[in-house]
Amino acid sequence: MVVYYPHPKLAKEHKTLVYTGSRSRELANSVASKLGLKLCDFRLSRYADGEIDIDMGDDLYNANVLIVHSTQPPANDTLMELLLMVSTAKRGGASSITAVVPYLCYARQTDKHTKGSAISSADVALLLQAVGLQRLITLDIHSVVCSGFYTTTLFESHLVHSVAVKYFIDLNLNNVVVVAPDAGAQKRTVHFKDEYNSHFAKRPELMADTALVYKTRPQANKVDSVYISGSVEGMNVILVDDMIDTAGTIVKSAELIKERGALRVFAFVTHGLFSGPALERLNNSQFEKVVVTNSIQQSPAVLASPKIHVLDVSDFLANLLRP
Repeated sequence: MVVYYPHPKLAKEHKTLVYTGSRSRELANSVASKLGLKLCDFRLSRYADGEIDIDMGDDLYNANVLIVHSTQPPANDTLMELLLMVSTAKRGGASSITAVVPYLCYARQTDKHTKGSAISSADVALLLQAVGLQRLITLDIHSVVCSGFYTTTLFESHLVHSVAVKYFIDLNLNNVVVVAPDAGAQKRTVHFKDEYNSHFAKRPELMADTALVYKTRPQANKVDSVYISGSVEGMNVILVDDMIDTAGTIVKSAELIKERGALRVFAFVTHGLFSGPALERLNNSQFEKVVVTNSIQQSPAVLASPKIHVLDVSDFLANLLRP
């Protein structure tokens, strides 16, 4: 778990109202239920030109407003929904406003690649703070640089490896190696390995090791070549990363790992975006199973895939919010 700022719990002396937008209703309903609450009535409509209109009701004054809402694709629409919910709660006189945003969009854009390029993650932070968000909880943020963009909002990012590790332990795997699909995932991979190994303190022969895949990427969503550092021959491999977008990188990594003699190849990825050709690539890949969380509400096609397993993080999120 990574916490960047200390945070208050929801104040007991105020009523708590739970809202969600158009794309996260299943997860939000589950989180609310585990907290002994119900989702509030919420109206969202669109004008003919695509503008969003929302109505959160008349009961906002002096309430703890809890918004459970992923800014999943289409990111610009779901981000605007979040901004409007926060600003409406602020204008309605809410006592506190907390947003649980399991997947936070634009987190990959944290620096300038050219003189004219945007730092979109910083701009999203400015917008959320400007409309009055007090506390932001997200899962497995792509870059810790994002935390520095929040100066008036309490910002937290939590790794959910404890949830994933339980799944893999139940598989009773031997000779496990946890692999980072690129250099940026190394710290995440070490954390996953440590969480996994903590369950085998008395059986060190079952503890996992780590390896790293290097890649060259000529442009976004395109991978030129991949190389591996570390041995995977005869091993059960778990690739760990924060997100799958088009799946090009992780599928190439799985192919290379299998070529190097791995017995079985799995992946745990917190956020399954599954853009464009991702689902087809994964269904035809070397993976035995790709495990993601329900930080993003998946389509029926994804849920029907024999290669993909979705873990529920509603208990994990509810525990973060309990007094």
